[in-house]
Amino acid sequence: RPLLLETFVDPQLYEGTCYLAANWQYLGLTTGQGLARRGKNYSTTPKKIFVKPLAQHFRGALCS
Repeated sequence: RPLLLETFVDPQLYEGTCYLAANWQYLGLTTGQGLARRGKNYSTTPKKIFVKPLAQHFRGALCS
């Protein structure tokens, strides 16, 4: 079953206020380099990363 939800928000368009109001945790910004795939070069803008734990001991389960 899922332990953690993750979403990305473009700060040029949105603040992510609804995620903060719903008790999501703001982790920081992505690098803006896009996906790392062999032979491909993606460019994008940095996005805000928000997560919401679904289980009480999600860290232990994810790190095991």
